[in-house]
Amino acid sequence: RQEGNGARNEATALQLGDNNFSWQEQDASASGGMGNNAYVAQGLDVRPNPIAAGLYLDLLSVDVINNGSLNSLATNAKAFQFQDGDDNVAASLQFGDGNYSEQHQDGDDNHALVVQNAFGNPAGNSNYAKQTQTGDDNEAAIGQNGMNQRALQSQIGDKNKALSTQRGHDNDVNIHQRGDKNFASTGQRGQCNDALVVQY
Repeated sequence: RQEGNGARNEATALQLGDNNFSWQEQDASASGGMGNNAYVAQGLDVRPNPIAAGLYLDLLSVDVINNGSLNSLATNAKAFQFQDGDDNVAASLQFGDGNYSEQHQDGDDNHALVVQNAFGNPAGNSNYAKQTQTGDDNEAAIGQNGMNQRALQSQIGDKNKALSTQRGHDNDVNIHQRGDKNFASTGQRGQCNDALVVQY
């Protein structure tokens, strides 16, 4: 579902595998030009994705999440993306079993990326990622490899940036930033890790 006052919204969904589900809603308030851009690839992505390229490189600067061979599975993957504002970009790339991703963006010029189990162990079940951004010029990216991981990033304000990488089992991360120009970065490897970052 896409609505606007004249700005052009763009949505793409590529799905491969069993029991995939994708739901995208975009509402642009500008009277013209580019509105919001949403991209979902569940399973092997056969097209280059320039939307997520910049944030993906930022994730690689935190930790190497492209270790191992590329996975092409997408069974039981889910993705929801909601964007309200102008010039927002959301990309969700999911590979493996039982992945879940949900991204909400309210404001202008917000960028969000989720990459789940693209490389390494193909049994990526129980991964979880949710990002909510309210304000303008915020960036949030989550990269997950492995099983039983969760990530929640919520940013309220302007020009905040959150980067999280998770590799292994039973990882948890919760980043909540409220205000302007906050930056948070977390990298997790191994088992049974927990991380909480709160900035006001």
